[in-house]
Amino acid sequence: MRIIIVGAGEVGFYLAKMLSEENHDVTILDKNAEKCQRAREHLDVLVLEGNGGSAQTLSDAGIKKMDMLIAVTSIDEVNIMSCMFANRLGVETKVARVRNAEYSKPRALITPSQLGIDKMIHPEEEASKQIKNLIRRSAASEVAEFSGGRIQVVGIKLGDESPIVGKSLQKVALEHPNIQYRTVAMSRNGETIMPSGADTFNLKDHVYFIAKSEDIPEVLRFAGKEQQPAGNIMILGAGKIGRRVAQMLE
Repeated sequence: MRIIIVGAGEVGFYLAKMLSEENHDVTILDKNAEKCQRAREHLDVLVLEGNGGSAQTLSDAGIKKMDMLIAVTSIDEVNIMSCMFANRLGVETKVARVRNAEYSKPRALITPSQLGIDKMIHPEEEASKQIKNLIRRSAASEVAEFSGGRIQVVGIKLGDESPIVGKSLQKVALEHPNIQYRTVAMSRNGETIMPSGADTFNLKDHVYFIAKSEDIPEVLRFAGKEQQPAGNIMILGAGKIGRRVAQMLE
């Protein structure tokens, strides 16, 4: 896939690194000469110096040939303009990091789609959701939501207390026929396994289950991770993330 990343800061740099390692054709664009030089020295990507919020600069960078644009500069307006121009120039997928949450409100005057943005990422909002999910699913080490929170993926590490250790996935499923879930992945000794019914749950496996949100407590329970409701919670820090987490937990 041909991808152009607007912004060579920390996020853009490491995103370009990961995507190039997956053999994508990556171009990174930034107006900061030092950031561009760092990218040239350490990344196997095409690095261009220029303003990502300029239609002419994007055209010169070959935007019409790109499959995806990802805008992750520190300035919301540049990221939005990059996506707007990319949309007009026919780029199929446009992703923007935008810190201003006004654009994602249900009754926003201007929606991401009207700006030509397919996926708008709000770092503080995403961090707040992850903290909220971990508080509400304290037995899990990782939580991800899909379909507006109706579906969740939880990651747990199997310990000595887990009754499913030593059992096959098929046997555990037969023991709990009324719970709709799937074991989607297991991490074992640094290796990721996409398991089948014949695979076995082992001690210290990091296991990922997917289920409807209302079924997750039952999944955690049969895996030996009893949910412990959070009591009093102290939030240190009244920045955007701290305030948003407090609102979510009200």
